[in-house]
Amino acid sequence: VAASLGLRTRMRIKPHKSRVLVNFPDVGLKESWEPAQLRELFQHKPRDRKIEVDHEYLEHIKEFIQSDRYNIGTASVICFLYLYSVIMERTDVVPMEITVESEIPLGAGLGSSAALSVCLASGLMGVLHQVQGAAEDIFNNLQE
Repeated sequence: VAASLGLRTRMRIKPHKSRVLVNFPDVGLKESWEPAQLRELFQHKPRDRKIEVDHEYLEHIKEFIQSDRYNIGTASVICFLYLYSVIMERTDVVPMEITVESEIPLGAGLGSSAALSVCLASGLMGVLHQVQGAAEDIFNNLQE
């Protein structure tokens, strides 16, 4: 049985001068990192391209965020960092602010995690295309 909920997950991405910020207001989480911190983490990313998730790299991400609790917020940050490092691998760390909000109830089995993953991947691909010059560039023409 298939059904459509008509609920949306939305993401806003905008350039930032010096940090990578993620804001997930639905779970009360806001985190930010200096590009140098992310470069250090991304050195642990597997070099060979695999289809499946690299669990050893996931452990590095968990250590990096220093969370002793595993909850929806922690899972959201892990998802972001993993996707960012894989999608943006051919560029340097791009300072940006990302906010993701969803109408899908969290933890209800209605696909909120999948919606977050697809939303993040799609948005990061858009940023990658902008940085590589394949789309209108808002990131390399940052004005103060």
